[in-house]
Amino acid sequence: MKKKLWNIFIPVIQGIMVILIGISAYNAGYKTVDWRFIPMIFILNFVIVDLMLYRYSAKKGEWKRRQLENEAFRAELEEQIAHYDRIIDRLDAMSKFRHDFGNYMQTVYGLIDRRAYTEAEDMLRVLSEKIKNDRAFTTEI
Repeated sequence: MKKKLWNIFIPVIQGIMVILIGISAYNAGYKTVDWRFIPMIFILNFVIVDLMLYRYSAKKGEWKRRQLENEAFRAELEEQIAHYDRIIDRLDAMSKFRHDFGNYMQTVYGLIDRRAYTEAEDMLRVLSEKIKNDRAFTTEI
């Protein structure tokens, strides 16, 4: 609707401008107006307005293109941030596991020293299951 309104509004304004030019020339002391120049002024006015509209539409297109690029960059950046957050979570899980692993190994060595082999085997089995089931040890991020 907005574009259609401009298509009607611009020629009406241009026509009013041509009439005002004629009236102003007549009031300036010219008893007769050379109406041959009026169509040239009208055409020149059309050309100027068309150039202005073309520049506006080109700038608007450039703005929309940049806006789309910015949205694409924003989406890519959010994806990268989410990926880095997953990596940080995995590093935290690995750090916790290294700490727990040291405690498990001390406990297993203590059980072996006391000759409690079945309990040591159970502890190692639990540790093995934890490694197998822990998401921090998977290759997918």
